Amino acid sequence: MRVLLISALALCSSCADFLGTKERAMGEPIGLYQLSANADMQSTCTEIINATPRPWSFEVTLRREQNKAYWLSGDDPIEGSIDTKGSLAFKRSLRIPVRPADKARELGPCTILRTDDFAGSLAGSPTTESGRASFTGTLRYSYQIEAGSDCRDVVGNPGPGRNAPVFAVLPCDARFAVEATRVGDAKPE
Repeated sequence: MRVLLISALALCSSCADFLGTKERAMGEPIGLYQLSANADMQSTCTEIINATPRPWSFEVTLRREQNKAYWLSGDDPIEGSIDTKGSLAFKRSLRIPVRPADKARELGPCTILRTDDFAGSLAGSPTTESGRASFTGTLRYSYQIEAGSDCRDVVGNPGPGRNAPVFAVLPCDARFAVEATRVGDAKPE
């Protein structure tokens, strides 16, 4: 359960879940980018940071429609914002069912809430070629237990007769410094 959950929660299926493989024509293309994300070792979700490749690389397509921006790297595009100076912001929250109730262990169902957000900016105005060449920012995953959930077996320290929990502590967050280079045009629909 530990490896499966860390993979699902931390790496977001190699970022495909968060940063929303299926391309959709939403607005005007900005470009296809190769991202390199470096872990902030001061993050409080140490399990997530330790499970992430170094550096963590993936591709994302950016599109825009006026001041709306779209981040596409998975099945669901993430809607965000872009301004005339090239500032970018994307955010979404997900409910992640960890396990159903376990009557044998006297545990209620456990659901984790994950909030994913990115804040950054293009190297210049999004309407110029230099502005589309690269962007930088911070990618953050925040985790907390959904109200009413029973996640006693998922959070804490291992002990006698107890499997290693997925998280040492919740709430926590995992932060990454992102550098992105444009590698091509936005992928077609």
